[in-house]
Amino acid sequence: MDTTYRGRRITVTRPTLGNECAIRCKITMNGQTWYGAPGLLVADQLAELRRMIDNVDSETQRVTAVAYWYAPGTVEVCPLGAGSAYGEHLRFTGKECMERGCVRDRVQRARARARRYGITGASVSNLLTTAGFTAYDIDSARHGFSASGVQARRAVSLHQRDKHGLEPMAEVLRAHGLYVVWDESGRHLWVYSRTEAVAQGMDVGPEVAPPAPGPKPPTTPAARAVLKRAGLALAKPSSWGSYSTEGLYTVKGAPGTVEVHWHTHEPDYTASRARGAAVLTQAAGVLSDAYTAVHLPPSQGDCVVLSLRTAARAEEAAATV
Repeated sequence: MDTTYRGRRITVTRPTLGNECAIRCKITMNGQTWYGAPGLLVADQLAELRRMIDNVDSETQRVTAVAYWYAPGTVEVCPLGAGSAYGEHLRFTGKECMERGCVRDRVQRARARARRYGITGASVSNLLTTAGFTAYDIDSARHGFSASGVQARRAVSLHQRDKHGLEPMAEVLRAHGLYVVWDESGRHLWVYSRTEAVAQGMDVGPEVAPPAPGPKPPTTPAARAVLKRAGLALAKPSSWGSYSTEGLYTVKGAPGTVEVHWHTHEPDYTASRARGAAVLTQAAGVLSDAYTAVHLPPSQGDCVVLSLRTAARAEEAAATV
């Protein structure tokens, strides 16, 4: 017997031979074939199928049966199920999946979106290090800054041991369109995205276009490569990081700078210093095409500081050393 019920194409046939109580109807629905309960007549089997289909269709939020129990085109494989911990599953076509795992994931993503406030400690750190400021490192840069997100304030807290060094960082962040204010204690800064600051009712003022990307700050490996290509020999520090022999050394300097030092050999101080002056002058000339080279006064050591800062900043740095 062929029939259609709620969009399902159903075929039920019953063998005529055999034990009447053991005979089972052959059922085909939406291309899937199986056998019914023993002893049921075709009419009884169809009534049972309709009851089961009604039960399946009564659940309108979540797919609770395999695909062939549904009218063609009403369910589809959830694209988020493949490869997940809870496996492949179905959802109603074009609707949000109500499988428990998918619901849990949506809730978690919604909570994560609600926690976001446009910036993170990592993104603020990246802006500052790109601008040449040094991030805190317990081994090598304890004077550096640290930035961490604070969910309760929906902002990033910016710290540095020397709080006077925070204002130049604030200027860089403001130039990138962020809203920066001092904490009530005056010891650190709060950094907000412009959108978040507006949402919290802060007076952010007119929007400022972010600056065009500038050149990257010099790095020690890049400076060493330039010097080596020019034929200048570079000495290597000892395993403890000290200057163990006479020669030319490159070290990371203040934010945005690389320092090129000449270590003077003590037993032959005068001659070594003369050699160093000549080598540093040559190094400054080699590096002048890519960097601004600033000579430090001899009282501060025999070295050249390389910087990508503007000429005004470089002159200021030289004057204050």
